Amino acid sequence: MITVLCVVGTSETWPGDVRTEVPGLLAEVAAGLDPARFIAKQVPYPAEYGIGDAYAQSRTRGEQNLLAATWRDPNPVIWVGYSQGAAVVGNAAAALPNNRHLDVRGIGLVADPARYRRQYFGADPGGYGITGERFVDDTLRPVWSVAAVGDPICALPEGSPLRTIADATEFMSTEDPDGWVRDLLTKTKSRQWQRWWDIANWREWGGAGGWAANYLVGGRHVRAYRDDGHIARLTAAINAVTE
Repeated sequence: MITVLCVVGTSETWPGDVRTEVPGLLAEVAAGLDPARFIAKQVPYPAEYGIGDAYAQSRTRGEQNLLAATWRDPNPVIWVGYSQGAAVVGNAAAALPNNRHLDVRGIGLVADPARYRRQYFGADPGGYGITGERFVDDTLRPVWSVAAVGDPICALPEGSPLRTIADATEFMSTEDPDGWVRDLLTKTKSRQWQRWWDIANWREWGGAGGWAANYLVGGRHVRAYRDDGHIARLTAAINAVTE
């Protein structure tokens, strides 16, 4: 058996969640797996974005929980994450070459906020992650980075002003507003803001409203992954993994 450890998106799990069944969009991946060869489990984590934990803190807790779940599991594993959960999985996966004792057979990233522009499963959706880029080494195991065209979370143009929102809210928190202010000051002093305003990107400056609408009402961050067949293709790729 291979265990598919699933890390879901913002608000699809919460602090104190003890469920092992997979909720949200990734439930469709879990339902499509061959039950003779795979067992799917959720890896709970705070999955908060400013209401409670800051996004950055929630993401770090998710990485810790994913690694702990991997160590505990008696089977080889596949990691799959969606949205904030993809950031968790991708960050943990980027560090895997430093820990070859973990038996991870594949990495599934659905709507990764830190998707590297040349890492995609299927057709190139354009752009890259709203929080920036993070490459995941695919030489030791397959990496399926699933990104829908028009999804601003994972396929945003380099010159989109929406990048400032991601930078500015990374440490936004109702629990620690002072920490949020400190992060904003640190980013400003060390020039860590994504430089979407580079004059080379001027053609992309005016499209922020349309990209925001893709997320808020256009369904490109959720429904597109079902309607465009992304979830079905990812599930088929996982089912094709052999011992």
